[in-house]
Amino acid sequence: MAVLLGTVLVAGATAGVAQDETPANETDDGTAQVRIVHAVPNAPAVDVQIDDETVLENVTFGNVSDYLSVDAGDRRVTVTAANDSDAVYYDETLPIQPGTYTVAAAGEVGDDAAEPFTPVILLDEGTEPDENESLVRLAHLAPDAPAVDVTVAETDETPFENVSFANSSEYQSVPPGDYTLEVRPADDEDADPVATVNVTLDNGTAYSAFATGYLDPEAAAGDEPFDVVFETDQLTAPTVENETGETPEIAVETIAETTTGADDAEE
Repeated sequence: MAVLLGTVLVAGATAGVAQDETPANETDDGTAQVRIVHAVPNAPAVDVQIDDETVLENVTFGNVSDYLSVDAGDRRVTVTAANDSDAVYYDETLPIQPGTYTVAAAGEVGDDAAEPFTPVILLDEGTEPDENESLVRLAHLAPDAPAVDVTVAETDETPFENVSFANSSEYQSVPPGDYTLEVRPADDEDADPVATVNVTLDNGTAYSAFATGYLDPEAAAGDEPFDVVFETDQLTAPTVENETGETPEIAVETIAETTTGADDAEE
């Protein structure tokens, strides 16, 4: 799976390169391009601060921000309820390396959360699609949904298989055009679709499909139903090989649970 779960956006885990070292092809300066996805179905609108400066305000569930330019280095990232700085959902210092990333706020808030609040970090990296192709990946951010398969109704092909919560697929090359996508529980091709999405894919464009909301809103005591949100991606060229002859991967530090302030927000 292509997803990266964690509290860091750091490049450098390759054979012969320690995680706390910078590969020969990386520098400590530059900027990162970062966008934010609000995918926590039981959380209110949020504000996002970087180094105590508000960079996004009143981001509501299901919305995806534009890409923001963030200076590389150690940056304090704080997510609070909109207009309520005391309701803190996330507050960590992240060592940010140059690159292009999508950071999705996923899971749920509150003590009874089946999937606790967590950031899901995706590296928006790849070769731009050719003029006669599209690129699509699926990110599973629906906290009560099982692993899913996604089938193209017109062809019965399944470009995305067994994508589980807080994970994403690799980019898949797809001819541009209009499609009906059917989402089913993984490995149950006879099941009725839990969602059907009509999409139009343009020439030379990369997309992320974010599966969000509750599969069963009533059981989850929520009111955000399952949906698939398509957004256009901004891709960074694949990382060049360093002196080891291998392409650096992304090193991540998996977080445990981050629910500070969640109780205050729900009261």
